[in-house]
Amino acid sequence: YRIPLDQPRAEWLSFEGGYKDEDVETIKSQQAKLGAKRLQRRGANWLETQFVDLTNEDFEVAGEAGNIFYVAPGISWSTIRSSSAARPSRGYRFSFQVSGTAEAIGSDLSFVQSIVSAKSIVTLPADFRLLTRIDAGATWVNEFQDLPASLRFFAGGDFSVRGYDYKTLGPVDANGQVEGGDNVITGSIEVDRLITKNWALAAFVDGGNAFNSYRNVEFQWSVGGGIRWFSPVGPLRIDIAFPLSDQERNDFRLHITLSPDL
Repeated sequence: YRIPLDQPRAEWLSFEGGYKDEDVETIKSQQAKLGAKRLQRRGANWLETQFVDLTNEDFEVAGEAGNIFYVAPGISWSTIRSSSAARPSRGYRFSFQVSGTAEAIGSDLSFVQSIVSAKSIVTLPADFRLLTRIDAGATWVNEFQDLPASLRFFAGGDFSVRGYDYKTLGPVDANGQVEGGDNVITGSIEVDRLITKNWALAAFVDGGNAFNSYRNVEFQWSVGGGIRWFSPVGPLRIDIAFPLSDQERNDFRLHITLSPDL
């Protein structure tokens, strides 16, 4: 629900609620959330969002279960510049968010978490484009096991390291089950080229992982290729990605996504 303020195009309030049920690999999570936001335009191209979320989550990760309630205020800044909406020849997006909570305000845990995301598109000769992406996150918490599934970092999936299944990369417990990490870094380098007006071929390299210590980061890598159809509602991507780890070298992943380039 959105309420315009004095300058409706530059400042407004937003209220939202939702329920999310996730059951993938070693992760089970039922999350109910209520949130309030104040969004303000800053300058010509920046959007500032001040928010507070109330969340109750039942979760099980790698066989360890828990229930957490927390109230998390935060703030974010984001910007997008693009030469066009359908297939931009150049542009970039950037966002940064920090949020956290403390037991002193009624939450069941205390933490601070920051997330940064960036992507750029550069024109190359002969109808080629270079697309680069990096996403990173870090969490400061006294006891990692207190973090619910939604606040832990994982890697793998459509918009992460495409050669691996969704949320299957990250630190593992004593039984070899992925339990997530309090840090994550993933990135991608992709080149595509038009072959007709609305179709393109692409090749990419993805890398990254979730981890708990910068001294013990083990990046996982994947390579692949695909086709792009620039539809009226955004690019449709069909990719095949191959993991480069020794354990999964003979496997591959098919990814079908529909979302803007930026």
